[in-house]
Amino acid sequence: MTESSESKNLSPKKIRGRVFGFVGALIVLSLLTSSLSLLQISKVNSTLDSINRISLPLNKLFAQLQIDVDVFRREAVRGIGSVHWNDSHWVARPVPEWITEVVDGELDRVEKLANQLPVQVGENTDWKLWARELGQDFERLKVDGNVI
Repeated sequence: MTESSESKNLSPKKIRGRVFGFVGALIVLSLLTSSLSLLQISKVNSTLDSINRISLPLNKLFAQLQIDVDVFRREAVRGIGSVHWNDSHWVARPVPEWITEVVDGELDRVEKLANQLPVQVGENTDWKLWARELGQDFERLKVDGNVI
């Protein structure tokens, strides 16, 4: 009797049912983990997109700002350079208006981009503070340069 009860318990239908149940559970588990993985990937992708919308233009603007500040410095030296000091008719010239307008425009764009950064603990305020102080320092430089 034990042999016949064991053979009834392990009939091909029950084995097939168990195998299908196991395979079905694996498929459902795979779909669930794939869905969670896609959800995480989409969250990371949206975070990277929001960072890149601000940080890439900010980096490009920072590189351009460095170049324009070098031009500003060169124009300032040209206006008050010591090469001309021995000439009796030489008068110091202020920095050309066009370069100050260019740098002002770039500083405004830096401040706007810093204000668009997503709010994160500590980081966002540092960029805003940096942009504000940079603008204030340039304003002081322009005022000091126009005193000449």
